[in-house]
Amino acid sequence: MTCPKCKAKIGIVQQQITTDTGKVTGELCYMCGYWLQNFQKADGAIVLRSPVASELEAGQFL
Repeated sequence: MTCPKCKAKIGIVQQQITTDTGKVTGELCYMCGYWLQNFQKADGAIVLRSPVASELEAGQFL
């Protein structure tokens, strides 16, 4: 895995957090603190979400 923000190849972990509305899964970069939330389909499958180039260029994830 590579961090989309800082391009680090180490320190990327998948993390699951429990909130009062349910469980949230995502990927965390320990190098820069970037968090990318995944989402869960109705059938329970977790879909890994990655930003598209236009979103990165627009600065939405920076």
